Amino acid sequence: MSPAPTIGANVAVSYAVTPGASLYLSGSFERIFQKRGNMLTDDTAKGTRSPWVQDEAGANFESMSISFGLKGTF
Repeated sequence: MSPAPTIGANVAVSYAVTPGASLYLSGSFERIFQKRGNMLTDDTAKGTRSPWVQDEAGANFESMSISFGLKGTF
């Protein structure tokens, strides 16, 4: 497969409650768009191999995370 287009973003905010403590909220998003590629199948039981098939395999990926909490410094 050749490289696939990708997009991503991160966002974070923090609020200082005291000089040594803060509340935070952060999030991230990432998406890798679908890409197709050639595939070859091996039958290990029979010892045979199929010919290359064009655009038979494909993949995409998407993830998102959200986190929040209390941070302290001393």
